[in-house]
Amino acid sequence: MDDLKEIQARDQDVKTIMSWVNGKSRPTFSDVASGSHYLKSMWNKFETLDLHD
Repeated sequence: MDDLKEIQARDQDVKTIMSWVNGKSRPTFSDVASGSHYLKSMWNKFETLDLHD
């Protein structure tokens, strides 16, 4: 069984969001406007996002 970290690493939206958080850089909305509802929702919550092992 895959662990959660491996599953997340395969999800393009999760990978994108993790790169924002790791880089402490929120893209402009125009950069995510054509993305999924989930991606836009996480963009909106960027200030509250944090990564945990």
